Amino acid sequence: MPLVEPRIGEEVGYQRFPKKKSESTIGSPERVIWSSIRHLCVRDVAVEVLIDTYNMHRKRDIRKVVQNLNVYITQAYEFYEAAKVADANTAPLIYYYSFLNLAKALCEIRIPDFHKSRYSYHHGLTWKPNTDYLVDLPTDYIRITTRGVFHILIEAIRGIPIQLRNPLPLKIIDLFDLCPEISTEFDKVLGRKRNYIILHNPCIYIDTSLRHTWIRIDVLKSELRRLRISKMQFASLLLPSMDYIFVEVKGADNDHYTFQSEPAIECDIAGNALGFNYIDPIISSMNLFIYMDRGEIYYILPVQHRMSMPLTQIGVLYLILFWLSSLVRYDPHSVLELQKSRSWILIDGFMNQSIIWLLELFEMQLYRQDKVLVSSR
Repeated sequence: MPLVEPRIGEEVGYQRFPKKKSESTIGSPERVIWSSIRHLCVRDVAVEVLIDTYNMHRKRDIRKVVQNLNVYITQAYEFYEAAKVADANTAPLIYYYSFLNLAKALCEIRIPDFHKSRYSYHHGLTWKPNTDYLVDLPTDYIRITTRGVFHILIEAIRGIPIQLRNPLPLKIIDLFDLCPEISTEFDKVLGRKRNYIILHNPCIYIDTSLRHTWIRIDVLKSELRRLRISKMQFASLLLPSMDYIFVEVKGADNDHYTFQSEPAIECDIAGNALGFNYIDPIISSMNLFIYMDRGEIYYILPVQHRMSMPLTQIGVLYLILFWLSSLVRYDPHSVLELQKSRSWILIDGFMNQSIIWLLELFEMQLYRQDKVLVSSR
């Protein structure tokens, strides 16, 4: 059966959030990112973001959230600065407490007065050392447990409640497999290629005459063959929602498969030129990861067959950091042995690259905007 032609419409680019911007700097990227995050400690800035970005209008909620953002972000920054000068056997623990505070800032936005709830006193995660053997990276596990900060963080990112099995074990090596920023290190340690698919030409389209909006995406045929994923499996991974699906349409060349979202969504173009508010349910359901290369954002689809639940990108990095922080706190002997092993290449790559990337992902999430930060040096 021949494929149907793709819909015709105006291309308006692709982004995960209502806003998208590019910025260059001659300074340290970390300093620029922290300057942006700490800007939320300014009352007028925080109020504007809460109203315009999070549609928060109750004065009582705004007042409480503004105050608590200041508390959490200030402490997060101080922990981060302390971690930068700490040694490898202590830095992960200090970094974790920095990101725990950034996570609580997002939780506070989702649930004003979150700090008074019982959830704020639970990490939502656990890891225990085994006294009989040292940690082996390819076989070690972390567990999501009693509802806590991690659960509310994921709900703040996804915008919907989540229900997880308790305990929910996750293999550490499978988490590392979902980090595109350290894919080279992963290949050196495991000899295994990345477990995600790079998406080509993702784009939101609008038909101004019919007032419809939809998404179209290309994927290399060789990518699906490499991971042994069928077109039907890819479409279900791309959008697991029952309300919307991706279907294959006629592509522009023989190297790619082309998919578009169905059905098209009706939108009020006059009231929203990009139609983003209408297409947002699909974008949120897609749970795409991102990475940057040469000043461009690339969107990728993580293949999470081996995971017990689909994880967000912040969730993956946050879980790895919690595991590392637990190691240095409860099992420093394993840390010492890992430093002598081949696995340390992967952990060192995480500490030097993924930490900065996690910081930028938190900034994007706090402001709900995709951002390209390029060094001009």
